[in-house]
Amino acid sequence: MFDNPVEQINSLNQKAVTAYEQGHYEQGIKLAQQACELGKYVFGVNNHNYATLINNLAGLYRAMGRFTYAEPLYLQAKETIKAQLGENHPHYAASLSGLAELYQAMGRFTDAEPLYLQAKEIRKAQLGENHPDYATSLNNLAALYKEMGRFTDAEPLYLQAKEIIKAQLGENHPHYATSLNNLAALYHKMGWFTDAQPFYLQAKEIRKAQLGENHPDYAASLHNFAMLMAAMNRPQEALPLMQDAAKIQNRIIGEILSISSDRQRLEYLEQNYWQLEVFLSLINQYFPHDAAAKQAALDLVLRRKGLATEAGILLRTLIVSDRYRHLAPQLDELRQLHHQIAYVTWQVPASPEGLGEYLQRLADLNRKQDELEQFLSRQIPEMNLQVQLDNANRQAIAATLPPGSSLVELVQFRVRNFSGVEANGDAKWLPARYLAFILSAGESERVEMVDLGEAGEIDELCRQFRLLASKNPSENGGERDIGFDDDEPSEAETWIYPEVGKQLYEKLIQPLKQYLQPQQVVYLSPDGELATVPFGILSADGTVELMQEYPLRYLNVGRDILRFNVEIPVEYSPPLVIANPDYNLRPDNAEENSAKSANVTELENAVDFGSLARELGRGNGELFAPIPGTKIEGEKIAELLGVPVYTEAQAVKSLLSQSRSPKIVHIATHGYFLEVDKNSSDNKVVLDFSSWGMMSRFNFANVVNPLTRSGLAFAGANRALKEGEITANAEDGLLTAQGTIGLDLTGTALVVLSACDTALGRKAIGEGVIGLRRSFIVAGAETLVMSLWKVPDVPTAILMERLYHNLFQNQLGRTECLEEAQAYLRNLTLGEMREKWLTQAAIDKVSLASDKSAVFLISLSKKADNFQPFGSPFYWAAFVCIGDHRKMRS
Repeated sequence: MFDNPVEQINSLNQKAVTAYEQGHYEQGIKLAQQACELGKYVFGVNNHNYATLINNLAGLYRAMGRFTYAEPLYLQAKETIKAQLGENHPHYAASLSGLAELYQAMGRFTDAEPLYLQAKEIRKAQLGENHPDYATSLNNLAALYKEMGRFTDAEPLYLQAKEIIKAQLGENHPHYATSLNNLAALYHKMGWFTDAQPFYLQAKEIRKAQLGENHPDYAASLHNFAMLMAAMNRPQEALPLMQDAAKIQNRIIGEILSISSDRQRLEYLEQNYWQLEVFLSLINQYFPHDAAAKQAALDLVLRRKGLATEAGILLRTLIVSDRYRHLAPQLDELRQLHHQIAYVTWQVPASPEGLGEYLQRLADLNRKQDELEQFLSRQIPEMNLQVQLDNANRQAIAATLPPGSSLVELVQFRVRNFSGVEANGDAKWLPARYLAFILSAGESERVEMVDLGEAGEIDELCRQFRLLASKNPSENGGERDIGFDDDEPSEAETWIYPEVGKQLYEKLIQPLKQYLQPQQVVYLSPDGELATVPFGILSADGTVELMQEYPLRYLNVGRDILRFNVEIPVEYSPPLVIANPDYNLRPDNAEENSAKSANVTELENAVDFGSLARELGRGNGELFAPIPGTKIEGEKIAELLGVPVYTEAQAVKSLLSQSRSPKIVHIATHGYFLEVDKNSSDNKVVLDFSSWGMMSRFNFANVVNPLTRSGLAFAGANRALKEGEITANAEDGLLTAQGTIGLDLTGTALVVLSACDTALGRKAIGEGVIGLRRSFIVAGAETLVMSLWKVPDVPTAILMERLYHNLFQNQLGRTECLEEAQAYLRNLTLGEMREKWLTQAAIDKVSLASDKSAVFLISLSKKADNFQPFGSPFYWAAFVCIGDHRKMRS
């Protein structure tokens, strides 16, 4: 077909550009990559023609929000063209302009401006002031000034560019439409609404005629004009425009997610979440009582919320299906990469000199992971989520909800200030708020929407309430770790319901009650900080709790309920029970494997453990202190399940990382979640190489990879963190959220994390909690039982034993198992405990695992029979059940 490879390269490159211009990103990326590979062979990496090819590929990555991929390509292209053609060549101007566009998209305006200016001067000198490329430079610079608020500097540049393009390319060219759209956007920001309107309209019509009604640029025109209509108080005209734009955006999102890695999906959705926020702002401000508008808003929420998690679940599910089972080896390779990245992240060098090599190794592993995930996604047409999401609408959900139940979909969004004029100093966005959508079973046409108020105020109430509920009533203040049973409950203890809980109930629950029937099942899908609230113990007056008013079922997003009916073909392995790991496990000396503490080096003693010690240990030089009381729990659970319990030196991470679809997983150990405040002194220590101790390196790892901020500790964790000593079975001793994604829990019916803080993580608006919670779901777990705060040994052991009793003896649904166990524990009296937990034989058995737990039980045995030692929510309310709530399948 082609006489020479150069013609083939040019054809591939042109097709890539055309595909991009038509909004077909997957095809564009594939063609551009092929052109680069062939160009690398034909031209060599130091040739300016190859540089032009990678510059174009970088432009595609930039348009898709893959900034970390685009920047090195732009920089490489710039330097190659500079060396080959010089600093005055138009190709060099193009490379500068592309890099500047990237920096502008990243918000690095001061880095972008000098590049734009230099590109403009080169084009002016080499091409002249009437060339379309010079007009592009004017447009780009004006766009930057518009974003920087320099409106008077932007207008003459836009006007000049418009006239050049009109003269050179004509009034029907897409570039002319772009010029009109840009000028209209400037006037919009300046409050000149009537001046902006004809330019927006003309640009929209040109794009419709020249690019088609499915093009991203046409969607942008629809969206921009809708925003203007809202600003001009013409919402009835704005709504259909915004709905049409959303349909096109749904297609684009589906296509981009189908060729992206998990990390890229999260980044892209975060960059484009504003589209949903604008739509919700329009509905909430102008159509709060319009039935059709509320239906449209809920449908869009159901299509946009939790999409990255949805894609991860779908990928795993499809690969284990018969149709794509041939991809299983690549999925195994991906799992290994997840584990490798998690391990390497912890291997921060002992001195700053090794940082460069460490970061490069991590970058290489992350790139391999991205490439493998992209490869897998491309092999599976169903990874384009548009069809799945079109089917996951309110009609399908309303039909699937059990009779008499309702879905409450909660969503946080920033409020768009439609009437604000940025040139006058008005804010573009107003404070975020929470919306609640209520959808009842069988009533898809009746959607209720409730504005719950400002998110900032509600979030603060949530944090205060969780802190008070998690406070140990046996102490006067402060946080404690798992395994503190030497602090016995006092008979004088009573749970005094905090005023903040009443305020939270008033804001979150009271507005919804008029749309809910008493005692009906409520499927709750929280967002943001709400995902970390124990909703069940909220109360209007401190007497009747929400769990007594409604049975609650937690979902990540409402469409999850559709997946519950999809059975995954899987061969289960036996249940896995891990408890009481020996965190100080030594790889070389069996006698020291049972040591209760580790020697701390002089360097580590000099390190201030700070907040990490408060989170993970007792501040005695160990990150993870022994918690022998969990052995009791593990033994009882294993007995119920009919499997061995793995404790102490046997409680290694490889049990889980090498397992395949265990029916049930129960882990009783330390859990942790590290909040990282970018303004905190801890982060300053991270970059202070003069105090580059173990704790600084630990914190540095958490900044480098946020998915290491939450995790579980297994045997050898202390030793691996402090000295880098590991055994093959122990691995690195820490299962982080990063490593959890690599587990094979396909079809696992229940994962119970009997540990601290396992339901916490980084709150990502629209994606829930990025931490162990999301990672276990993506790994394949159907149902999770996790904790919102630090929990004590003995009551947790009682709770967990009761949960499994309910699961197998009473055959309750998975959520009901936890609910009944919590009610049992809170109402348990010492009289009821005496026969099983407070006999001398029971205490003697407990003492073999934990002296402190035995002392605790002895102290309890001296109290009155009617004493309820675990009545406070602190002891039982930390655990939440997320996912499939139904009975386990046989």
